[in-house]
Amino acid sequence: MRAYVRTRVNLACLIKLTFSALILISLLSGFSTAGLAVDKSRVPPFSLYKTMLKVNKEQGWVQFRNYDKRQLIYFTALQTLHCRLKEIRYSVNSQALDQKFELVPCNPLSPFALPSDAGLGSTLIEYPLGTVKTIAVQVTWENGVESEMVVYEPCPNAGDLTCAFQVKAVEADSSAGRALAPIAPADKTVSETGNERGVEPSSVPSAN
Repeated sequence: MRAYVRTRVNLACLIKLTFSALILISLLSGFSTAGLAVDKSRVPPFSLYKTMLKVNKEQGWVQFRNYDKRQLIYFTALQTLHCRLKEIRYSVNSQALDQKFELVPCNPLSPFALPSDAGLGSTLIEYPLGTVKTIAVQVTWENGVESEMVVYEPCPNAGDLTCAFQVKAVEADSSAGRALAPIAPADKTVSETGNERGVEPSSVPSAN
């Protein structure tokens, strides 16, 4: 009789533990799904982002700056649009668009701001002074539509001022026929911590 009671108690405990485990798995699965899905109902309309991209075109989707014997290229203007972008492609000294600039995660409550823990690599890339003669840039919107490709070069005699000069623009329909090279990792010399090549974060100026 005691063995029978003990068996029933053990079975009840096993059922309870199994039920608790199923609830935990369900909750964890829910959190994982919530982490992947971003509710963009609070993000401004797509039309505003397109207008911002157009307005920034002449001034530069990217900006060049010579600083401390380095050539910095800022992607700040494009990174600001990250909540409505799928990707940013670029290429240095060619129009291959074979590199991808990583986008920061979208926070719908603050759609134009970068995360507080975003490193220098989220806004710029760096090369030895004089390396980059031109840079071609193109964005892909969240709906898969590509922008035109715009090519920029550093402004002549700009010194350490932040500047970019538009060389040419190729409409998306025209550029669609080009065979794009496979995406290569961005050749950044500034890491998320800002010191991939011994560069201290405080030593790299902002684009402002």
